[in-house]
Amino acid sequence: MTLTPLTMAQQGIWFLYQTEPATNCAYNMVFVLKSASSINHVHLQQSLKLLQRQHEILRAQIVTAGGIAQMQISDEGADLALNIDYTNADLQAIAQQQHSSPFDLSRLGLYRVVVTEQATQCGMVLSFPHLVFDDQSAHLFLRQLSKAYTALCHGTPIELTGPALGWQQVVDYERNFLASEIGRELTAETVNRLRATPARLALPRHNTAPSGSLVYPAAAKKFTLSSQQVQQVRQLALQLRVTPAAIYLATYQILLWRYSGQTDFGVSMPVMNRDLQGMQYTLGYLTSVGVLRARLNENLPAAKFIVDVAGQMMDMLEAHAIPFPLIVKHLKRAGEDLQGPLFQIGFNYLDSQSEEITWGDGVLQIEESIPVYLKNEFKLDVQVSVNGARCYFLYDETGFSPSFIEQVTGHFHSLLNSIILTPQTSLAAIDMLLPAERTQLLVDWNRTEQDFPREHCLQQLFEEQVARTPEATALIFEGATLSYAQLNAKA
Repeated sequence: MTLTPLTMAQQGIWFLYQTEPATNCAYNMVFVLKSASSINHVHLQQSLKLLQRQHEILRAQIVTAGGIAQMQISDEGADLALNIDYTNADLQAIAQQQHSSPFDLSRLGLYRVVVTEQATQCGMVLSFPHLVFDDQSAHLFLRQLSKAYTALCHGTPIELTGPALGWQQVVDYERNFLASEIGRELTAETVNRLRATPARLALPRHNTAPSGSLVYPAAAKKFTLSSQQVQQVRQLALQLRVTPAAIYLATYQILLWRYSGQTDFGVSMPVMNRDLQGMQYTLGYLTSVGVLRARLNENLPAAKFIVDVAGQMMDMLEAHAIPFPLIVKHLKRAGEDLQGPLFQIGFNYLDSQSEEITWGDGVLQIEESIPVYLKNEFKLDVQVSVNGARCYFLYDETGFSPSFIEQVTGHFHSLLNSIILTPQTSLAAIDMLLPAERTQLLVDWNRTEQDFPREHCLQQLFEEQVARTPEATALIFEGATLSYAQLNAKA
């Protein structure tokens, strides 16, 4: 058994875990896997045992001494119990329960597996605390679990990629990089880029956001982009020599500007931090939180703005090894407490994500799972595949109504289509009106016709108005005014 320090990025999450159960739950990573047939319990347990020996994170627990958290890792050969339960509950019900259940970080084995079997539905739900896991870890874990389980079902040798790094190697790499000249330079550049970011983006909530909120009750609006739209985005990205992610992010920033009126705000997004050889085979929290500084000029062409956003993303990626808690620490020393505002708005982009994995003689279908709590007040997730894009607006359900989010979704569609078709249009002129809004603006609100009493002449109608409101202002010219009575007297 060994004791290993937490990385600085882990220390930041561990600190948040101490605040309240909802904050702990907001960092749960939950994966729902649906199967057409029942899961072989013995093969699953053997597969988990194999991965447990391969990865220190699956043999870890968090211990504290003198207020300092460390990771206690059991030996590779230790015979450890598996954190696995069996039930006949509905998969989505299990997922919601897992989203709502805080992790006991002092318990050995920082993961949970729940297997269910019903007449019409089989599968399992996997849960991990973000403190020791990230999206890349999830893909690696599922890929290796699939290989082990399938090999056991077929009676063939098990071949896993690796070897994984020990966590002490990860900690040492972070410490050495931050102490290096390039590490200090990137830290200073990132702090300067984020300094004086406005406190909050003024989103049109129907109530005031709770002061000091770190997490929010979650709601989600799912929408899709067609394969044709996704292909059009790819083509525009090639023309501008940027990534598709830059176009989606730029559209999102324009949308937020149109709704808030603010031209300067921060948008957070996860950035992979796996530079050290062997990290690609390692489970763990190996992700940084990057923050882009959105700066909009209404006269700038959309294409130029997209290129600027792509440049910001490159700056952020260059500094991907700088832990977010370190940035927050430097900003606090300068008198700025921006952790909440920098997390207020979120964005994530995933490309070519498979929705199923091989599982014995069949497949496991990866199902969507909506969290119960959010780290961001408002967030856009874009998940691109060969069939188009599956997108989500994740938002604080206490601050925004479903009808408002429906409107926001329509405007995002309109903005994206306008940018694709006319990328040289200025930000101020980009059209985001929905068809119904266009009809209302150009037709409904222009219906100013009135029935006119044809039996009276114009002068008679004017005299009737004089009788009704003699003292009301009838005429204004160069600072002078005349009432109806005064104007009638001069007639």
